[in-house]
Amino acid sequence: MDSAYAFTDYHVQGQTIDYLWADIGTPLKGSLTPFNVYVTLSRARGQSNVQLLQDFKDSLFTTTPCEVLEQEDERLMNLNRETKQDWERRQGRRGQRMDG
Repeated sequence: MDSAYAFTDYHVQGQTIDYLWADIGTPLKGSLTPFNVYVTLSRARGQSNVQLLQDFKDSLFTTTPCEVLEQEDERLMNLNRETKQDWERRQGRRGQRMDG
């Protein structure tokens, strides 16, 4: 007989588990997010050491986990584009001053 332990995704943070059996199926109460599943699955020593106990909904990995994070990503991408354009304009002006 082998012993086993049960952990929540919060309790297991920061630990490494040799062999992981994970249940990422739809819970009876509450819900799972990609964040919960990432924490759970990333605790195993390797992909070959993970066993999923039941099927899961594909939407767990294909939908945006948080609308606010998606909006923040968009804002940061726009800011990056604007900063790059501004830097390129300034480099162009600097090159013109050196030539003239």
